[in-house]
Amino acid sequence: PRVKKEPPVVKPSGRESRPAPSHEIGNIIKMYQSRPPPEPQPFEPLRRAPKPFIKRNDPKNEALAKLGMMSPSPQPPVKKKIPPPVKPRPSSASSSIKEKQLPLLSIFRAEGAPPAPQSPPAPPVPPPAPEDLGRQEPTGKDSAVTVAGDDGIKTQLYKLTTSVSFSYVDPAWKIFLRKEVFYPKENFSQPYCLNLLCEQIIRDTFSDSCLRISREEKRKMKDLLMEFRVGNNAKSIQEDGIKKRIVVAARDNWANYFSRLFPVQGEKGSDVQILGVSHRGVRLLKVEKAAGYHPEHLKVLRSYGFAEVLSVELKGSSSLEFSLKTEQLILHSPKAPCIKAMVELFMEELRQDTNYVVALRSYVVDDKSLLSFHRGDLIELLPMQGVEPGWQFGSTGGRCGLFPTSLVQLAPA
Repeated sequence: PRVKKEPPVVKPSGRESRPAPSHEIGNIIKMYQSRPPPEPQPFEPLRRAPKPFIKRNDPKNEALAKLGMMSPSPQPPVKKKIPPPVKPRPSSASSSIKEKQLPLLSIFRAEGAPPAPQSPPAPPVPPPAPEDLGRQEPTGKDSAVTVAGDDGIKTQLYKLTTSVSFSYVDPAWKIFLRKEVFYPKENFSQPYCLNLLCEQIIRDTFSDSCLRISREEKRKMKDLLMEFRVGNNAKSIQEDGIKKRIVVAARDNWANYFSRLFPVQGEKGSDVQILGVSHRGVRLLKVEKAAGYHPEHLKVLRSYGFAEVLSVELKGSSSLEFSLKTEQLILHSPKAPCIKAMVELFMEELRQDTNYVVALRSYVVDDKSLLSFHRGDLIELLPMQGVEPGWQFGSTGGRCGLFPTSLVQLAPA
């Protein structure tokens, strides 16, 4: 028979089974137990810096302030830590905003003024823009007529750049761009320019404050707008063809609307008060009064086309002498240099690609092969082969012939 194996007996471990520590270890344990306990440290909670209390604005007052009907309530200033200045890095092409603003500062800074070292000077307060160039405030006296001038205002055309641009958000004002005068041979087919011109014409047609348009001219324009079924707003016009017909009608039929007006005085006994320069010529004007709420209107005394103007000479600093086809016209104006420059610029533009000349002196001969004419006559140039230098071939008054080139000049026609 097999003998059964008994399982091993596991004896529990007790104090008797633990080995006693040595003498050195016992001394170390006594030294650790005999040291004084650490002193308790008081607990201090972490406190954050208090934030200043800012009163929240009333939504109603904030909305009124945005609309410009109420000044916004002042807020208590909050002190902010100013960061230390950062030294600029040397680079060949800097794109800082200050350098980009240099062209704008040159526009708004007055001529001869030194540039500001730190901050640009505040722009001057613009003068109140009149609704019309020739509009006057009634004074109750028969004083000399004054036309709103541009003293101290200098303009210059700058090229379009993409460096810096500014914009306004919800402004409380409106800006209306006005067309004062047409340049000779100017094209206004661009839709945006056409829309601005049409809006200006319709706005002045239904306004009583425009000095340049007579009552008869307004009546005819209103009839034209009724024919096109146009109200008092250009937004109701959908076709550009109708807009162009309205602009052409105002440009060709309104005598003084698209003109630059200059205050002038004539010789003794002359009633001229204003000189109007347009793309068609010059006009001598006078302000007359009539019955009505706005009694003033411009009356045309004389009108001259550019083909009748032979030359313009500056006499002194405030006098002009116009050499016309049949007379000499002398005008006095503080804007004499500006008048001369504008008239000569328009005449030079009209002389380009012209096929006419104007006679500076009379030329009367018996030879039938030569062309006789008088001073101021308009001569059409005709092609002819074999013409000697210093001579030209043309026709005037139903006659043709040769004539000296030194007696004529290109006509602005």
